[in-house]
Amino acid sequence: MQHAVQLTLAAPAHARRRRRARAARALGVVALASSIAAMPGCEGAPNPQASPQLATATGAQLVDYAGTQTFSSHVGAGDEQMLSTIVNGQRRFGPRATITALRGLDALTMDSLTQRGRPLARIVSDSAYPKLGIKAGTNWLFVQHVGGPPTDSTSWRARMVAADGTDTVLVFNSFEDHPEDPPPATARWLWVPTDEGIWVRCASGCCTIGKK
Repeated sequence: MQHAVQLTLAAPAHARRRRRARAARALGVVALASSIAAMPGCEGAPNPQASPQLATATGAQLVDYAGTQTFSSHVGAGDEQMLSTIVNGQRRFGPRATITALRGLDALTMDSLTQRGRPLARIVSDSAYPKLGIKAGTNWLFVQHVGGPPTDSTSWRARMVAADGTDTVLVFNSFEDHPEDPPPATARWLWVPTDEGIWVRCASGCCTIGKK
C-alpha cells in the first residue's frame, strides 16, 4: 500500500513537468519566429505600385512615389554621421544626415531595377549638402539600371529628390555584383578624401554613387 500511495502522489508532479516543458517549447517557437522576423533582409518586398522612369519623371512624381514606400527600421540598415565638406582645402563638418535603406531592398532584382527607378534610400538631413543634392529635411535616392552591362556605370541613372520636388542628377560611379555572397540590405555613407558619397545595395551587388 505504501508504494501505491507514492505512485499516486507522484503522477501529478510528472504531469506538471510535462505541461511546463510544452509551454517552454511553445515560447521558444514564438521567440524564434520573432527573431527571424526582426532580422535584416526579412522585411518582404517593397510596395509593388508602379514606379516612375527616371529619364522622364518629374521631381514631384518621384516624391509622390517615394511616399508610397516604407524604409527599414532595422539597426544596421542605415548610417548617420556629420557629412564632411572641403572649405579652402580644409575638411570641415557639414550637416548631420541619416541614410536608411528601402524596406525589402534585398528583394529587388536586376530586372526590377531595369524596369523602373526605385528609391533605394531615404536621407534626412538637418541642413543642405549640395554636392549630393541633399536639402534640409527628407530626401530620396532613386536609382535605375537603364540597360547595357551592369558593370558599365553609364548603364545606370541616379537622382536625389528633395521633399519639395527639387531633384539633382548624381554621378553613378560603379556597380559590383556579388551573386554568391550578396551584401546586406543597407545604405551607407561612403567616405572619400574629398567629401562623401553613397554606398547602397543594388540587386545582388552594390552601387557607389556621388563619389568624386
